[in-house]
Amino acid sequence: MKIKKISLAITVLALTATSATALLIGPFPGWSRLEKISDEIVIVGCDQSLPSRPNYNDTVFRSDSQVLIQSTLKGTNGPSLIRLLTNHELQVGHQYLVFGYYNDGVFEAFEDYRVVPLGTDFPLKSLDGKTLDEQLEILFQRSVDDMNQKIEDDQKEKDRLQEGVLQHQEPH
Repeated sequence: MKIKKISLAITVLALTATSATALLIGPFPGWSRLEKISDEIVIVGCDQSLPSRPNYNDTVFRSDSQVLIQSTLKGTNGPSLIRLLTNHELQVGHQYLVFGYYNDGVFEAFEDYRVVPLGTDFPLKSLDGKTLDEQLEILFQRSVDDMNQKIEDDQKEKDRLQEGVLQHQEPH
């Protein structure tokens, strides 16, 4: 009986610890709502992935990176190196539009929809003199254009591979 109580106590403790580190990821609220609830909207360049830290639950997010704020569209942060935690996979050398907030000196944008890829060479000057709405339209269009190009490239690769499948199905 004593062993069962100890096992139950350990199970309850483990569940409590696990639930305390869980992160609630909400559904996509729409761009207008996301713009309103985000304290900061910035364009960042991914500088480097940071090494995992001992005694920290890195399963809560996919990417822990050092990024450079290149442009602030909403908020008070100027160009600086910061730490960004997100569920979006970041690639070193790429730029991202980030809808986030600060928490204990760390920029957080956990939901993957809070991070929009912009490629590697987005011309920041193209945003000069534009309203926030115009800036976001330009940035979203850039991401759509990049995605369309990737889809086109992937389709060409798929067609080449499909040709190989068909060629090897024919009797020799």
